[in-house]
Amino acid sequence: MLSSVDHQRLAAAVAAAEAKTSGEIMCVVADAVSDYRDVPIGWAAAAALLVPPLLLAAGLPLESAAAMAMRWTAGSALIGWFAAYVATQAVVFALVRWVAGLPSVRRVLTGRTAVRARVRRAAHAHFVGALTLVKPGQPAVLIFASESDRQLEILANPIIDAAVRPGAWATVADRAVQTVRDQGLAEGLVLAIALCGAELQGAFPDDGAVNALPDHVAEI
Repeated sequence: MLSSVDHQRLAAAVAAAEAKTSGEIMCVVADAVSDYRDVPIGWAAAAALLVPPLLLAAGLPLESAAAMAMRWTAGSALIGWFAAYVATQAVVFALVRWVAGLPSVRRVLTGRTAVRARVRRAAHAHFVGALTLVKPGQPAVLIFASESDRQLEILANPIIDAAVRPGAWATVADRAVQTVRDQGLAEGLVLAIALCGAELQGAFPDDGAVNALPDHVAEI
């Protein structure tokens, strides 16, 4: 995801931003927060429930399939019909699961809202863990980027949110994401770090305290 040169640039950007503020800036980069393998299963299950009734409504003759099933089940016509119906569901499930499991199709079927929710959940989990490494009440900001998901989240503890201008982090994230699209991941992160540092500098100027966290970017 990031080259060694990128890591050096980003560490320098964090150090420069933190030199002007008492706040801490943490940066985490993930390839993807999930493989989304549950998405094809969900679509396949929905199709298996909905497609057979639609086929019946469209006039699909299950009688012939039921008659074939009778040869194997040696049961009543009702059992044969039921076996044919279940077999149809199984075929639909397997087919849809295979198609929806293709990476390009799975990405489309997942939807931006679901992707953003998972990225946000992963960012919150990392932020909660990172807060255990700083002093209680110390201003801290997390920049969390998921490259394959094409999402970037910025989280701050309540003391910062109460001090900076409303919507500051959303604005920073939007500008950073646009830069990622135009110039690449490293450039977008450098911009996000600089903008977060500017927001922190205004509300929490440097107090001369020792840097509590390393400046390097964590890749997961």
